[in-house]
Amino acid sequence: MRSPFPAHRRAAARAAVALLFLCLIGGGAGAAERRPLILIFAPTYEYKTLGRQTPEDAQARTSAVQAVRVVRDLLQQSGVVEAVAYVPEGASDNPLFARAAQESKLSIRWEDPAPPERAALAKALGARYLLTVATGPQPGGGVFVEAQAAPVGRGQAWQAREHAQVTRGSVRVGAAAGAAPAPYNDDLMSAANTLILKFLAGPLGSYTRSAPAPATTPAVEAPAPPPGGGGEAEVRALLAQGEALLTEKDADGAVVAFRAAVNLMPRAAAPRIALIRAYLQARRGAEATSEAQRALALIPADDAAGRAEVSGLMAQGLAISGDTTAARATYEKILAARPQTTWARLGLADLLLTQGKVAEAEALYRAVKEREPANAVAAERLARLHATRGDFAAAMKEMEALPADSAVRYTTARDLFDSGATLVAATLAQSRKTFDKGRTSREAFFETATAQAERANTLVSFLKACPPDQNAPSLVRAYRQRVLAASLLAQAAANVLAFIETGDAAADTQATVLLGEARNSLSEARAAEGPRAAAAEAAAP
Repeated sequence: MRSPFPAHRRAAARAAVALLFLCLIGGGAGAAERRPLILIFAPTYEYKTLGRQTPEDAQARTSAVQAVRVVRDLLQQSGVVEAVAYVPEGASDNPLFARAAQESKLSIRWEDPAPPERAALAKALGARYLLTVATGPQPGGGVFVEAQAAPVGRGQAWQAREHAQVTRGSVRVGAAAGAAPAPYNDDLMSAANTLILKFLAGPLGSYTRSAPAPATTPAVEAPAPPPGGGGEAEVRALLAQGEALLTEKDADGAVVAFRAAVNLMPRAAAPRIALIRAYLQARRGAEATSEAQRALALIPADDAAGRAEVSGLMAQGLAISGDTTAARATYEKILAARPQTTWARLGLADLLLTQGKVAEAEALYRAVKEREPANAVAAERLARLHATRGDFAAAMKEMEALPADSAVRYTTARDLFDSGATLVAATLAQSRKTFDKGRTSREAFFETATAQAERANTLVSFLKACPPDQNAPSLVRAYRQRVLAASLLAQAAANVLAFIETGDAAADTQATVLLGEARNSLSEARAAEGPRAAAAEAAAP
């Protein structure tokens, strides 16, 4: 079989954050090489399916991206390297890639980078290896995973192929890390796991031998003296850099910064906790969980609050990884030891909500609200629960716990209004169609229209009770468009009722016009707020 891999070369150093990679790959006399960066792509031919719509193309694309991610996760879990996956969708908006391209003045076709572009991006990021991963069905059953590693500068090129066919229902464990992986396809996970073990033993052998063996609560080395004796100052600079990257929504870049800080001071809890938070923001649950276990080994047993905080972060990592049973057990253990820990109650409630256990979640939110009437998170969650049931009056009452000038109050009200208004408009339009086709009686149509008219009027009051910051012109413009949309929606509902009661065709026509204008005003409101408009439009039924 002809290999699908193009020739590649990889990485050196990113100028603006050279200090980070100095700590990662060893800079200065006596510095040990630590956690080289691996940039992972799918083969070029896989990405050419992005613009086509056939089921085969969609499946090939999904498999390619999944293989890249599972290899990334296994490499991360090994504790030997930092791994970053390149996924075409959103790559140009990824701050880590965008900043590297800008600083190195690269011109990249983000949807399908050519081999030289991939090598240039890897170099700009400071990667040690460019790893290209392919997958597909194995003749006779199962799947294959093939990988080619091209070094940057000196290093050992490497290529291997593995395949696996696992009995359905078996549990695959990421042996490279000693931890359960994300819930990928068993065949893919098994083949990728074998491949990564070979990669770690081959080109990465020198790093693997110097890395501490993974364990449930890994031992922590004594920190090596940093070049020039400026360890604390460097750590502070790296932590500040990481926080700035998080503010810019560059979680992957923050991981690199915080990892460098951890490498300088591995016995300090604060850098490791910062690293855990970055992993969580990047939605890399397995790595967050692993680092939380390490952090727990650092925090003294008598620091109950500190250990509870890290345990809570570990629960979040478990939940992101899909292990909701362990996540729930972790939250419940925290609450058993510290029953009034508000953030643990809220974390458990959020977890239960994702599992569809609405009543249990609501009881926990309510318990927090009763103990802390001004708790913004509990109020916001309860308001959303009421809104999903169509009870905007109850939602508005919950929102009263938030300060009138609270940004959370406005954004929550805005989101709830958008979903509620969209649903009212869709319900009115659909009930009209079913009535015309004789599938609904006049009485049922009237009841539906009456309920939607009441909801539309409640939405008007709800929105007016939660205005935005008057010093934010774009928000004020969007707010006014929403108020107009709410008014048009209420008028449309009134005309629908008039049509049902009197049979007035003019009222029917006017209702249709007003519904269209209400939708247009809502679209203009979303557009006035910029990038969030596209996501909101896509979510609308």
